[in-house]
Amino acid sequence: MKVRIVAGLVAVFLGVFASATARAADDADAFRQEALAQLNAFRAEQGRGPVTLDPALDGIASEWAAKLAREGELEHRSRGNLKSLLDAHGWRAMNENLYMSSTPSSSPGEVIAAWKGSSGHRRNLLQEDITRIGLGAASGPSGFFVVFNGAG
Repeated sequence: MKVRIVAGLVAVFLGVFASATARAADDADAFRQEALAQLNAFRAEQGRGPVTLDPALDGIASEWAAKLAREGELEHRSRGNLKSLLDAHGWRAMNENLYMSSTPSSSPGEVIAAWKGSSGHRRNLLQEDITRIGLGAASGPSGFFVVFNGAG
């Protein structure tokens, strides 16, 4: 009897965990898709071509966002780190934008608007030789972090 109850509880826990993990993945994908749509609309307004989401860049951005959320600090990758990513993937150009909010989460519109309002971040969003992007977002005790990586 105890074995069945424990097995049942484990199955329920695994089902809830899998469901929560799937919801988090769906939320991350929805965030990326909305940010991509807003970014491409902005690029079109400025006479730039569209960018596409790149799974490798999504992974790179998500990894860095998780690190920032864990450590609670907003910190860009080093030039050496960016250079090694360029070399490993064969890209000619790469850039990075970071965002942090003390609120639990921000909408894609808030993040893109913040970047558009800053000259350096705006330049990264509009860089002509950037054709693919990755977006990562993570929450931690210090707030909500978003990382944009563009490459071309």
